[in-house]
Amino acid sequence: MIRHYGPTGVFLGPVTMHGRAVAGTAAPLSPERLAGYYRRTLDRPVLDPEDIQGRAVAPTLRALFVPATCRVIEQARFSEVRLALDTTWVGEPVVDLLGYVRTHLRGENAPDRPLVVVGHPGSGKSTFARFCVAELAAEGALVILVELRAVVATAPVQEQIEQALYQQTGIRTSWPDAAGAHAGTQVVVVLDGLDELVNAGGVVQARYVESVREFQRRERDNGRPTAVVITSRINALTRAELPPRTTVARLEPFDDRQVEHWLTVWNHSNEPHLRSRGLRTLRVATVLRYPDLARYPLLLMMLALYDAADNALQRDDTELDLTELYERVLTDFVTREVAKRSPALRGDDRAAAIRTELRKLGIVATGMHIRGRQIITEAELDGDMAALMPAAPPAAGGQSAGQEVIGRFFFVHSSRALLASGRTSATYEFLHATFGEFFVAHIVRTALVDRETDLLRVVTSSGLLFRSGPITGFLRAALRRTDPAVLGELRRELSAQLRGAFAIPPTDAPDPVRRLAHHSANLAFLLVLTAAGSPVDVAAAIGLDTWQRLAGLWRTQLPQADWSALVDTIQVTRKLEYEYLGGGYYSDHVTETWLHAADDEPVSLDAALPWESEYSTDTGPARDFPFFRHLAFPARSEAGRALREAAILLESNGARRNQLYSLSAMWASLGALTALDDDLAIGTTLAGLLWRILFDSDVESADERIFMYEAALGAAKYSPGGDRVTDVLLRRLELETADLGPEAVRSMVSSVVPDAAVRWGAE
Repeated sequence: MIRHYGPTGVFLGPVTMHGRAVAGTAAPLSPERLAGYYRRTLDRPVLDPEDIQGRAVAPTLRALFVPATCRVIEQARFSEVRLALDTTWVGEPVVDLLGYVRTHLRGENAPDRPLVVVGHPGSGKSTFARFCVAELAAEGALVILVELRAVVATAPVQEQIEQALYQQTGIRTSWPDAAGAHAGTQVVVVLDGLDELVNAGGVVQARYVESVREFQRRERDNGRPTAVVITSRINALTRAELPPRTTVARLEPFDDRQVEHWLTVWNHSNEPHLRSRGLRTLRVATVLRYPDLARYPLLLMMLALYDAADNALQRDDTELDLTELYERVLTDFVTREVAKRSPALRGDDRAAAIRTELRKLGIVATGMHIRGRQIITEAELDGDMAALMPAAPPAAGGQSAGQEVIGRFFFVHSSRALLASGRTSATYEFLHATFGEFFVAHIVRTALVDRETDLLRVVTSSGLLFRSGPITGFLRAALRRTDPAVLGELRRELSAQLRGAFAIPPTDAPDPVRRLAHHSANLAFLLVLTAAGSPVDVAAAIGLDTWQRLAGLWRTQLPQADWSALVDTIQVTRKLEYEYLGGGYYSDHVTETWLHAADDEPVSLDAALPWESEYSTDTGPARDFPFFRHLAFPARSEAGRALREAAILLESNGARRNQLYSLSAMWASLGALTALDDDLAIGTTLAGLLWRILFDSDVESADERIFMYEAALGAAKYSPGGDRVTDVLLRRLELETADLGPEAVRSMVSSVVPDAAVRWGAE
């Protein structure tokens, strides 16, 4: 038997090595005692005064609580993955969350299955849980709040409740005795932090909600009906399994009225303190400039604390861009933490300590980014810190490197699950996903400017930076503020790294070719960013042969989604010049190849896929006819994308070039309907059917051609440009009447243009 303590030092009671509570002396549980406990927790300051170091006065949880709203999806009409997407909830009505919880608890299904309340990081789930139990307890219900991070993750639900009761009352209580002693009283259990178990507790806990439902059924069958509410971060739904017919409520971000409510309370508590320092209270209009932060309670508090130092948000009436705001706010919190921990540091020493802390947070974010997720385990972080900061001094107080970094900043959330062995399994996550994306961009820029090639390769080899819109935006904004002379040096170094990309020494890392593809594609992206809007001369900077090898590597080694992201991010354009050779001969050849950021301008056939050749004609090159010379397609059309791909690849294959030029005529007349893959093998879309009918000579079976005609004619009814496609198909059908048979042709035509079928009738 071991004595088991929670992460904050709270004794959980004696447990066996299997995590089961050892029976103690049962004691009566008083709902009034619990109600008083929960009421008093709401009267505590929302922040520890030590954490805010005198810059603000923290209101109580009760005062600062803003009644939450939610959207509800009942009976789980969607998969867990779909429920984690914001778009799934569009159209659902917004209702008062506490009111909905009360309605649910009065319903006949409350004792049979849990209500799951989810929200984004910082949206106030745990605050709502505390307020909810206090309100329900005050109304006479027997309510127990279980903070899942503070109980044994692998213990059965009943034992988790018993552990929570011991933490809150100091009394070891048997759950059947506690619930059974209050027959006729509504019993509610609020399990706060499902994400703590799913993130930190591992795969075993993915079925936790099902185990809760089984617990409820057992309690109902034993005459102790128990309603359960579970709170969780919304992203944990992708790793959890919800039983059928589970009801899920999603916390809504604050609207303008709720932001004003929150700020009114905050300003009321802080106005005297701010006025004594010559500062103003924070205005609603100021914080609403930054809706990504202002609409979530915890992130709104970050803005308020930042402004409370010296009215930084209000000093300039112009709106900061998001990169500047994040840089100021997060650096401010890091600076205060350094000052609190090492008050003797001054000048360069303090600046160096701040840079070190920012780098550590960048490593946290990089670890999440290279693993393709928004959480990182403690073991993973410890390994990353050892690899990327080997010279860092050991953590103090027996902490791991990861614990030392994370424990200092409240904008990084730790999920901790207690294991039966007494150990703690932990994962870490930024309160807002864009915090992590900001720190990835920060460490990339740091690696660039400080010439840390190895660090840059680590960050860029496991995925594409530009797959994340926020990382791209943060990097672009940060580099835009970089000295032009430094940018020039960075362009030269990135060009040199791309020229030597295939000479990188072999690595022990898995899938080295894929890693090289990611690394070099990211270097090309960074080269475009450092060019600050100016095009890059590919021949001079990288070399056309090397670029073509790199483009081929990207096309063959990147997953389709990554290749598509590359085509949407960078663009290559070329320029042809003509030379009269004498004797009626002309030569045209590419003289310039430029790399720049992709835009939404129409894609020119001439600039994307120039046709180099010689001609013997008195009137000049045949390809100079206006039809080809001025042909262009919308950037987001399939035609535009196909031409962009060809341009990046510096396409010169004669067969593919000929086919693309031939298709350009069809695209121009029928619309950009065709989607291409490597072999110009087109699927069963309308565009694919049209291609096979018009150009594929391998389709000889009459039955197969009839099937394709029927499918194409049917699809054309519902497609843009369908009338023109139908006209082309009818003309082609007329030519194939003898091969396909008059009856079959008449049937197909009459389904589209009944009167026209007469043409194939009696003839």
